Amino acid sequence: MLRMDVVVPEVPLLQTYVDGLDRVLGGGIPKGSTVLIAGTPGTMKTSLIL
Repeated sequence: MLRMDVVVPEVPLLQTYVDGLDRVLGGGIPKGSTVLIAGTPGTMKTSLIL
């Protein structure tokens, strides 16, 4: 059996200060990455980026 050790570097997270969103994102938005926020109308997507 082949065994491979995987090292996952820790990436700093930027908190959104929206508890539910931070929870879904695993603590926040990974610094230096792009995150697509999609949802139905009225789910506060625009307010998040303001």
